[in-house]
Amino acid sequence: MLAVLVFILFLFICTSIYKDRKPWRVSASKRWLKNFRSNKKNYSSRQRFSYIRKVDHFLWEEILMSCFEERGYPVIRTKMTRDGGSDGFVTINGNFIVIQAKRYKGEIAKAHVMELDRLVSQNKRFNKGLLIHTGKSSAPILKHFKMNDHLEIISGVDAILGFLDGHPIHLFGSPLNKPN
Repeated sequence: MLAVLVFILFLFICTSIYKDRKPWRVSASKRWLKNFRSNKKNYSSRQRFSYIRKVDHFLWEEILMSCFEERGYPVIRTKMTRDGGSDGFVTINGNFIVIQAKRYKGEIAKAHVMELDRLVSQNKRFNKGLLIHTGKSSAPILKHFKMNDHLEIISGVDAILGFLDGHPIHLFGSPLNKPN
């Protein structure tokens, strides 16, 4: 009986901690962005990009969601795991866009691109799919994105840093708002 009560107490504590984890990551992402931008002049673009690749992958997802929020777009953050392949959602110009965030050094996996494509194609709720990654994009991957107007990609040093620093960029043929 005592073991059952201890187990129930353990589960309650674990679920309470899990609930508080998301807001902590959101505020951490905003602090990270502020520090990252304030140190912009101290490091080269390559050094800054290398630093991004070392960020915790859950924090990376939150950083991207915070960037969209700063630009005035409503976002929906997904659970950190078992999210069905989506890392978040943003509404831009009436389009409900599913976001897939990848933070790694190697070449982007074709399976991740196909998963995003399948997610958008098979779900009527999503109009578009956006892959934001720090890896390398092969020619066949880039061709796949160019051939599918419901998919967009943000990758490479200049594009990633431009997005994080709040510079003007275009997605799905339209300019994004500047951060507030």
